[in-house]
Amino acid sequence: MTSLSRPLGVLLGLLALAGCSSSSGTNASPEGGAPIDGSTDGPAPNDAGASGEGAPAEAGDADAGFVEAPHAALPQIMSNGGPVVAAPKLVTITFAGYSQDATMKSFADWIVGSSWLTQVGHDYGVGAGTHVAHVVLQMTAPTSPTDLDTQALIEQKIGDGTLPSPFDVDGGGDADAGSGVAGGYIYVLFYPQGTTAGGFLGGGDTCADLGGGSFIGGYHWETQSGAYHVPYAVVPTCSDASGVEGASDLEASASHEIMEASTDPFPYTSTGYALTDPTDPWTYTDGEVADLCEGQTLQQNGFTVQRIWSNSAAAAGTAPCVPAPAGGFYDVSPSPNTTQTVKAGASTTFTLTGFSTAPMPPWSLTAFAGYGTFVPTLQLSTSTIGNGETATLKVTVPPSAASQGYASVFISSSRGLNDFNYWPVAVEVP
Repeated sequence: MTSLSRPLGVLLGLLALAGCSSSSGTNASPEGGAPIDGSTDGPAPNDAGASGEGAPAEAGDADAGFVEAPHAALPQIMSNGGPVVAAPKLVTITFAGYSQDATMKSFADWIVGSSWLTQVGHDYGVGAGTHVAHVVLQMTAPTSPTDLDTQALIEQKIGDGTLPSPFDVDGGGDADAGSGVAGGYIYVLFYPQGTTAGGFLGGGDTCADLGGGSFIGGYHWETQSGAYHVPYAVVPTCSDASGVEGASDLEASASHEIMEASTDPFPYTSTGYALTDPTDPWTYTDGEVADLCEGQTLQQNGFTVQRIWSNSAAAAGTAPCVPAPAGGFYDVSPSPNTTQTVKAGASTTFTLTGFSTAPMPPWSLTAFAGYGTFVPTLQLSTSTIGNGETATLKVTVPPSAASQGYASVFISSSRGLNDFNYWPVAVEVP
């Protein structure tokens, strides 16, 4: 989640937390709340959004009278004109002694030819790729590299031949299907436990400890030196007193960043697929194709990957995060559905309408603060909601909130630890 070519007001609170993939936890939240617990989903559909949910009831069916409640349209993540890596060529990089080295190599070997990649990339022109090289750097990993240090390391190792150069492709620096991404290369750097990786544009530690063994970690960015301009992703190993990220956590983080580096390889200089409109609360998720499905994971072929936003599924009104889980899609639709201007010390109230694509019992409803320059007070009228039912969410801006400040709030609908959806709302101070 690193689309920095967007309105400044959206960016101020994001610099310290650069892209984001989640590790295991216990709360159903978009940032690190849903556990990556190794649970196995059913077979993935062949086409984006083709989950079989919401099928019309047949004559005589007990559910024949079911009607999905009206709701706002789900967003479309459109291209901002930047390039896409149509056939990713991964170069994975670890350090001597990295405990997950063999696992991450196997993961990269698998993901480039997986049905997951072709399915989640379909709407954005991304297909199968290759794992060009897995390079173990024979050096001790730095303890606290800034992002500029990470860029310098990648550039140095390309320059001295330790890492394959994008200009080795087909004998000379061809772009990926005219995309402008040299050779279609994406460099993925795995930092070990004990390395505190700084985020892009001077951001702080990319491992944000959410407590209980849950973290936000990982980002992607771009580096340019001389003739080449390439995307890269950083996947740190987050830890705290309660534990260390395991292989499934790292795989989920890597899948998140690989997909975003493919669909938005140059987020600073030439933004690709990302939401950029600050009047749309979904932009406050950080708006790239994996960010809108943060924390929603599944297993394929023994590896853990994240679900990715599908424009076609969203347009069809089915579960937008694919591969979609079995069963109907459910969520709440807030009204108003645009970023609201609220004075410091004042409040605004959103009306929430529950909707589902198939009959189901009411589900749990919670709300929590997301990104922002202040933390609002939240008052939710109920803890459960069902299709066609309504609730209210009162958001109060603290009197101390500064002018031009903003806050996002995530409204989470959940039927279990790894079964949740959310819809954001946002407020700004004039």
